[in-house]
Amino acid sequence: MSELGLPKLVVHFAQSKRAEGKSPVTVTWYSDMLNSFIKFLEITDRRTVLSEFNVINIREFRIHEQGRLVSPFTVQGKVRH
Repeated sequence: MSELGLPKLVVHFAQSKRAEGKSPVTVTWYSDMLNSFIKFLEITDRRTVLSEFNVINIREFRIHEQGRLVSPFTVQGKVRH
């Protein structure tokens, strides 16, 4: 289970949100936020698998995003969902 690819899981998550009746804009927002984490894993030479979705990597992702000087609300949105 921990070897599941995160990109594939993002696609499944987006499909579930569409099935729940979420708007296309909302589904895209969720996907973009999750894909930001995937890109972080890639640029830090980590595997994009479920086992890399852990507290340590999320904290490092948050610090990375804060270092990009984006809005605190944007950072919160990326790590909250």
